[in-house]
Amino acid sequence: MLILVFGKSGAGKTTSLRNLTAKDVCLIGAIKKPLPFKSDIKCRYTDNFKEATLLLDKVTTPILVIDDIQFMSANQYYNLPDSGYGAKYVQMGKDLMNFIKALAQWSEKTGGNVYLFWHEDYIEGQGYKAKVETTAIDKHQSIEGYFTLVLRAFNDKNGYYFETYNPLATCKAPMGMFETTQMDNDLKMVNEKVIAFYKSDTESDK
Repeated sequence: MLILVFGKSGAGKTTSLRNLTAKDVCLIGAIKKPLPFKSDIKCRYTDNFKEATLLLDKVTTPILVIDDIQFMSANQYYNLPDSGYGAKYVQMGKDLMNFIKALAQWSEKTGGNVYLFWHEDYIEGQGYKAKVETTAIDKHQSIEGYFTLVLRAFNDKNGYYFETYNPLATCKAPMGMFETTQMDNDLKMVNEKVIAFYKSDTESDK
């Protein structure tokens, strides 16, 4: 399953990995920077969608995290040849969607869950949503529409959280997956909830 996690910088997206280990998660990062907590998790760095796709064959953990996909998309702007403003953005959109398709294929093949970390944008009339670098996508569809579970990361003076419902944001979750619409930003807990929710569906089908 593919899960989208979006939020502003500093909202706690990367920190949500703190209760996972290297046996649990493979982390592919777009920017070389240390984790904001002590961990044995090792990050493989690339800001190139094609290189990241090739890395998928080497992933053996049940969880894969892309941190973050919006930076990869933004870096495409500088890496792609200057073939004209419109053509470049169309190619950026194609590369992004092809990478998402590759992640979906990996998840289906392995049974693992993929978490795509994404920066946040605010658009009048839509509210808080995942930031995309090309209108070639936003013009025709909402990127959140490709995901059944969309978490928004946010923080206040009391802590860091995920939310699954906010009338001013595009977050969402399957009915009954979580007891509340707000929770600690703990990706281990979220992944356990996801597994338990769909495991119960599988058992009921037998």
